[in-house]
Amino acid sequence: MKNRKIIFHDKKMFSKSMEENFHFQHALNHCLQIYNSNSICSFIPKNLSTSIRTSIAMENKFINFDNDGIDWINYNTTIFKPTFKDLCNASFTFVILRNPFERLYSFFCDFVSRDNNNIHTNLLLSIIKDILNKSILEITFEEFIKTLEGNLIHANSHWSPQKYFLIYENYDLYVPFEKFSEYLKLIEQNAKIKIYDVRSLKPFGLNKHEKISETYYGNFKGSEINELKKVGKIPSIKSLFNDDLINLVNKLYHEDISLYKNQFNIDPLDIFN
Repeated sequence: MKNRKIIFHDKKMFSKSMEENFHFQHALNHCLQIYNSNSICSFIPKNLSTSIRTSIAMENKFINFDNDGIDWINYNTTIFKPTFKDLCNASFTFVILRNPFERLYSFFCDFVSRDNNNIHTNLLLSIIKDILNKSILEITFEEFIKTLEGNLIHANSHWSPQKYFLIYENYDLYVPFEKFSEYLKLIEQNAKIKIYDVRSLKPFGLNKHEKISETYYGNFKGSEINELKKVGKIPSIKSLFNDDLINLVNKLYHEDISLYKNQFNIDPLDIFN
């Protein structure tokens, strides 16, 4: 049997019950079991999580690949949560990790144009507004990053450090988001699942926009970034970060940066070279 040792994240949790272990419960709530292959996936928001969750729900015979199916999975994220026994007996485990700088960039640039007519999205935008004390349209990327110092870094799963989504000390497969297409067949073969790209149904992602770098956009409000998106443009990641923000993210997400570097032998900071 493969070693399925669980991460506790905090030594203080050894003197508490598993129900009291906040980090473990958070990680468990972001685990999905694929029934047919007895596989476990840890999903992380902004790391293809909607496509992964939808694909697993389809493989488990709950939904079809359509907008109704995607809406259903947004309200039933924990329905395929494994038991402790399932975690220990899993045949295959995998997780998708993303460059921490890219993940923050993607969150901000994506959510400034999210359609608030959708009930689930409207609820999420409302929660984010309560956390940040302003609508995401009213703040700059610079202000957003600076609010993450302190406990706010854990306030929402879309920017919470990726390390706290991990439930195993070691996974069978770590997948870099940036090279997902190269790992797709490996995931499908081992997990016995077909992965569907929900971007064909929902307007997620930034790949269709022209990346621009004509000025520093870190001090542009979300509403101004949204206006650029309306004409098919988006600030490049280099133009949204300055040296101070790079250093701050490097400090706040140093464990995620080390995790990414150690698993893929790629320095996340290389995107700024």
